[in-house]
Amino acid sequence: MSGDPQPAGDRIGRYEVVRSIARGGMAEVFLARAVGPGGIAKQVCIKRPLPARSSDPRAIQRFMEEARTVLALQHANMVPVFDFGRDENGPFLVMEWIDGCDLSALLATFRERGETIPALVAVYVVAEVCKALAYAHQRTDATGQPSGILHRDVTPRNILLSRLGEVRLTDFGIARAITAAGSVAGTPAYMAPEDASGADPDARSDLYSLGLVLAEILVGRPLRTEDKLEAARVPVVVPPLPGVPDDIATVVRKLLAPAPGDRFATAALVQTALMPSLASEVLRGGEPPAQVLARMVSNVADPADRSGDEIVFSTQASVTVGTLLPELALGDARVSRRRLVRNIVAGSLVLVVAAWALLQGRLFQKPATAQQAVPAVAPRHQETVEAPPAPAAARPADDSLVPEAKAGARRARQAHLEIRAPGSWVAVYLDGQKLGDDVGDFEIRAGRHQLRVENPALHFVREQTITARAGETISLSFDPTP
Repeated sequence: MSGDPQPAGDRIGRYEVVRSIARGGMAEVFLARAVGPGGIAKQVCIKRPLPARSSDPRAIQRFMEEARTVLALQHANMVPVFDFGRDENGPFLVMEWIDGCDLSALLATFRERGETIPALVAVYVVAEVCKALAYAHQRTDATGQPSGILHRDVTPRNILLSRLGEVRLTDFGIARAITAAGSVAGTPAYMAPEDASGADPDARSDLYSLGLVLAEILVGRPLRTEDKLEAARVPVVVPPLPGVPDDIATVVRKLLAPAPGDRFATAALVQTALMPSLASEVLRGGEPPAQVLARMVSNVADPADRSGDEIVFSTQASVTVGTLLPELALGDARVSRRRLVRNIVAGSLVLVVAAWALLQGRLFQKPATAQQAVPAVAPRHQETVEAPPAPAAARPADDSLVPEAKAGARRARQAHLEIRAPGSWVAVYLDGQKLGDDVGDFEIRAGRHQLRVENPALHFVREQTITARAGETISLSFDPTP
């Protein structure tokens, strides 16, 4: 729900406030602009504690804990955090502005029409959220021990949908470690029974909440009509799901099992269980669910939220707070709408290939990586985003080269690594960083590297040291099958 418009000229730190977006019991959210050189602007979303809470040490402490949590999380299905700051009114978080709507708004629109969202789109949305949850649940600390991060508030309003069909999980405001002291937190209507009863929750509690979201999308209404802890302590009764494929209905029932031990153990297992439905639809020639979702969101999202600018800024670059410049990497991180359309088409082709592999029995469960490091290599199909130009005194010696010459100089320092695994797949790591979830042709820096390939499902791991010379192609083949 939108809040009251903010007076023109209001600022939060160095950001220009456009208007208020929402206000809750603890914090408020604004649409703002970061303005770079030449007047190039980027829309951002800013969250900060309510003014009435700014003098409450506990509220500020909770907000700081949220900042620490979200700054450590970087995933394609989470809302990126660009900056964290403090001004005279207290601390604030700067996040990516998602051009679209949340899932609750999309559900409300379909309810008003007396319709339900197609089952395949529901499966796609939940599978994308599973990716974010799997990443958060499997995070490790600096010592390699599980961090035990839970979301604890998986609800339709915290699932954001973009006009491009992207799905992002947001608001880790009450995320916490499993080992923390027991407390009841979250939205009762979407809370697992054990969580509402004050027991220590685990990842399966988040999955119960996700099951309630999936069931709500499929039936068109919330399964709980009361948003009270007393109601949340009682397991929900899964209603009939007419028209829903049996395999999807089975996933819903398992997610909403009263006993945690009867549910899926991990979010990655939920995603695996949902993949056959997505794969079979794509192989039948159906429209990719991401495109269907994009069209739905475009019809629902508020036109006032659109800037009207033909420049859209890439969300793929990893930006750390320590290196964030006032320009916010505006100039070189933009891509055109035409390129975004091409990316959607390319993503659809990748989904078709993955679906074919799944139906051939070649796609197994893969563990999520513990951390995302600064990329040391880039597969050929990815685009790297250059940083803004450095001051003249700090530029390297070859900075006077024209762009084509600099690109040629970079290519001259590159080598290629070809990995093959006939009849199966292997995840590929170089110097501890994951290059990909399958075989492929990767562009790497020339030099000495530590290579690891693995297929956990087949208990296959191989490690070796490789030395790549500039312009050289190293081809390796592995057979993980017993």
